[in-house]
Amino acid sequence: MIGFVDLGSGIDETSVASEALVFMVVGLQGHWKMPIAFYFISSLKPDTQRILLLHTLEALHERGIKVVCVTMDGHISNINMCTMLGCQLTLNQPLKTYFVHPSSGENVFVIMDPCHMLKLVRNMLQAYSSIVSPAGTVKWKYISELNDVQEHEGLHAANKITRKHINFEGQKMKVSVAAQTLSRSVAMALCMLMEAGYPQFEECSPTIEFLQVIDRLFDIMNSKNPRAGGFKAPLGFRNWEDTLGFMTEARAYLTKLRLNDGTPLHRSKRYLSVTGFVINIDSFTMMIPELLEGQRYVCTYRFSQDHLELFFNSIRASGGWNNNPTVAHFQSYFR
Repeated sequence: MIGFVDLGSGIDETSVASEALVFMVVGLQGHWKMPIAFYFISSLKPDTQRILLLHTLEALHERGIKVVCVTMDGHISNINMCTMLGCQLTLNQPLKTYFVHPSSGENVFVIMDPCHMLKLVRNMLQAYSSIVSPAGTVKWKYISELNDVQEHEGLHAANKITRKHINFEGQKMKVSVAAQTLSRSVAMALCMLMEAGYPQFEECSPTIEFLQVIDRLFDIMNSKNPRAGGFKAPLGFRNWEDTLGFMTEARAYLTKLRLNDGTPLHRSKRYLSVTGFVINIDSFTMMIPELLEGQRYVCTYRFSQDHLELFFNSIRASGGWNNNPTVAHFQSYFR
């Protein structure tokens, strides 16, 4: 019989599996990635997830693979799992973004998927309409009004904002839509309209600063091309000091963001939109100098969850017209 929950210790014939939990290893040196384990689940408690992760780390250590970080999205079960492992991932107390490897005793850092965090920031700004930064009030309406002006004029000010970026409910999962919304090109367009004397953009300077900070942070945490320059360059000896200085300033900026009633954003219901980037900043600050001792540069895209998303796309595509595989299909495709 197949189709039941299976966590590796035997089939649980009282529960039917509805999801697959997959672990994938991505190489920092060399171009390789490998899905190494999967478990059929219906729901998973953080403690069980912790045991599976520790077992995976031990198995990799036995095979001579050093794990430097674990990447995940912002699901509450992942946060609770990290807490059980010894991390502290809320800004109410000093952050601790690593836990001890069960076999080697070395630190294993936690990375929140930057693409997922970017979508959370976009969703947060749209949901709250406005937030308060050290420079003033950051407002979603300026991005919406930018689209209105461009539609009225029939020209785009060197950005990709359209109606789908404003009304994104049907495309919440698309990273490209979020990246094009919270981008430097949108910030420059707002700056141009403000300097051109458009009355509705007179006080959009705080929004411009917010967009620039988020855009640069995302570029730093998603660098792919070893030959890229500027903010998209990989982290190496040449730019690490400047990058570290910016990340320190950005961390202070993010922790000072507040709601209109004065509540710190990192204590609101959408706290992870800020805390996720701060967690990554702290992890990169401690992890990158160690990695640069053995190589010239680090492409931070290696820490992305995108590798796993592409694998899932491949699994879905293997089913042809049916992109919702059964347990038997998944096992066959995975093999």
